[in-house]
Amino acid sequence: MIEYFIKDNVKIIHSIQNKDLEKIIEAGFNWMINDQPIAVQAYTMQTLFLLGTKYNWIHSELAFIIEKNIPYSSIGYKNRGRKVLKAIKTNTNLKL
Repeated sequence: MIEYFIKDNVKIIHSIQNKDLEKIIEAGFNWMINDQPIAVQAYTMQTLFLLGTKYNWIHSELAFIIEKNIPYSSIGYKNRGRKVLKAIKTNTNLKL
């Protein structure tokens, strides 16, 4: 997603179709709500945040999940979650 959204890699952009992005979104939200390792969820937050720049509804759903999970999560999840929430609330880029 970094190549697609940040680096504007033309080969990647042309090779990924909307249906592929929708599959990534679905898998990402499944990983966020199911029991996955923290590293998986941290990278998924980043991926879903980037996808939210194309699909507006993603940011609100992602913020809801992060806010719900932060009180019960590890320090790594909390740190990444706060960064993502701040970027969503301030409508700024996520510092990767």
